[in-house]
Amino acid sequence: MKLVEIDRLVRASDNLRRQVGNVTELAASMRSIGVLEPLFVTPWLEGFVVVAGHRRLAAARKAGLEVVPCVVREMSAMERVIAMVVENEQRTDLSPVEAAEGYFRLIDLGMTQRELARRVGRTAKHVASRLALLELPRSTSSRAGPPRRVRPGAAPALLELVDEPEVIEEIVSEQPDDIERAVIRHQSIVERAATRRRWTGHPTAPLDDATDRVGGGDHQDDLEETDVARRSRERRQAEVATRRAQGEARVRRAAFVGELLGRRLPKADVAAHVAFVLIDTVSTNRARLACRSLDVESVDGPFGPDWRTALAAFADGSVRDRDRAVLAICLAKGEESAGAGYPTSLGCAHVRFLADYGYEVGDGDPVEATEGDSDSDGLGRNHDAA
Repeated sequence: MKLVEIDRLVRASDNLRRQVGNVTELAASMRSIGVLEPLFVTPWLEGFVVVAGHRRLAAARKAGLEVVPCVVREMSAMERVIAMVVENEQRTDLSPVEAAEGYFRLIDLGMTQRELARRVGRTAKHVASRLALLELPRSTSSRAGPPRRVRPGAAPALLELVDEPEVIEEIVSEQPDDIERAVIRHQSIVERAATRRRWTGHPTAPLDDATDRVGGGDHQDDLEETDVARRSRERRQAEVATRRAQGEARVRRAAFVGELLGRRLPKADVAAHVAFVLIDTVSTNRARLACRSLDVESVDGPFGPDWRTALAAFADGSVRDRDRAVLAICLAKGEESAGAGYPTSLGCAHVRFLADYGYEVGDGDPVEATEGDSDSDGLGRNHDAA
């Protein structure tokens, strides 16, 4: 962490939070006791772009502060967007649409929905429902979330009517608390109208909503359940059965894992499983660093270079290659921490590991401050030299 002149800080042009709100009280607090939580920034030109802390920056300027505490970190475009999404989602005033726009930026940068959900700590269903908002008419998506009346989780249901914006607007306006059921009812009415038109041979015969009869005829609706309603009911029943089975399976696995961890397992099996999990969940940036360390070329993916698949293919070559791939991932993570600009336990351990095998520690390398070493800044320098 370091103190940065406030004039060197600029707001991110693509910040998810469009309005910082009233910062008068926060500014008064800063004048009294200072900035309690540092801003999170990344270097840019001669200054820094704020990744997290736009409201604190606005309050600090209003309070007349000249410097503010900042955590400085080099970040890729994807890492910066991830940090903004995670930080801003902790704020209750971030709208679902703003969150969805952040998710879409990550998708646009090449991240899969599954990886996105894992990285931001949300479920895949949560991510999918937010992304669905962006496909709805703006007048509808802008009303998502309290107090705007429309639940974000209802967006996938409304997408069934994406070609009928007037119907979507009518459902959202009149039945915001029962959107899924309203969509099914509308689809059922349309299906019944098509069925009756086929029966009567009149392709344009209207459906009388009050009597469920075509053209005001006197025959009764002898379809107790339309195909659409039946499929919807069967789908819901199947989903309930699936969730129940999945819950029971989780309980069984948890009990088995507890028992498994009490056994003595073959080291080779444990090492192989650890390696698989590490490689399968490694971030794109660390996979790229690991591949470059191993001199492994990327493969073509649907959104550009696919470093993770290339790393997994390399690890499948032999046990030695697998172990080298795992070490490369760990060293990539260590290098991220070592290059953060401030000492961390992992960054220092990374440098110690390299030193054990011949690396010469020098200026700029993070080192653990020893007791009484008050002049050290933790980066192999002292304040007098700096």
